[in-house]
Amino acid sequence: MAARMPSNAPWIALLVGALLVALALIGWTAWSASRLAQAARDVKIDVDVPKPRIPDVPTPDPQPSATSPGAEAATAPPA
Repeated sequence: MAARMPSNAPWIALLVGALLVALALIGWTAWSASRLAQAARDVKIDVDVPKPRIPDVPTPDPQPSATSPGAEAATAPPA
């Protein structure tokens, strides 16, 4: 009987199988992403929020003038 020669068929089968699995995963990912994108296009959101109202700035008290009665006491130097 002739001696049996080792073949590379198992390695080739493993390589082809791995490529098929990778191709199937890429296809499934692309298909599921397209379905998610279609579902996202159908979303319509209507937001009706009133604009915030900024409070009015309070007016400062008027500064005492030189003719007011309290101005002399405030400007007189201590003795």
